[in-house]
Amino acid sequence: MPRSHPEGRDWVTERYQTTTAPIVIDLGCGEGAYSDLLKGWREAWWIGVEVYEPYVKQFDLWRKYDAVIVNDARDIGFPASPFVLLAGDVLEHMPRSDALDILHRAKENAEAIMVSVPVIDYPQHGHENPFEDHLDQWTFASMYDAIGPRVDGWRGEVLGRFWWTR
Repeated sequence: MPRSHPEGRDWVTERYQTTTAPIVIDLGCGEGAYSDLLKGWREAWWIGVEVYEPYVKQFDLWRKYDAVIVNDARDIGFPASPFVLLAGDVLEHMPRSDALDILHRAKENAEAIMVSVPVIDYPQHGHENPFEDHLDQWTFASMYDAIGPRVDGWRGEVLGRFWWTR
């Protein structure tokens, strides 16, 4: 499903408004919900990363982002300058070791990282997109621990949201 569960988006907006990094990377951008929610709050260069190419046209991602990268999130490099990483409902779609690698690499230069993952059984099977299956189930505590120090967390009925800052 190319959509993120909506709970906690106001929490994300409040934290995003405190950032100043000139680049925002929306990892697994799907329909572009975070661009729709946050892009107008301040000036930044928005990069959407989406592995499933049909979503680019279906959701008109070129209109929502300054750049669109069609590639697996595990295969992209991060900028050497400060950026904000939005990883909304994407890390559960890969093995835990790959998700941890992404977080580790992003922390090298990220000003802030937002992660949201389902913290209950919330399967997404039966879609034409082969990348939609959940390959790992995170708990609130396991993601909180994985992100490490300097993380703020919020827990809803479905999602856990996490905000790491440098």
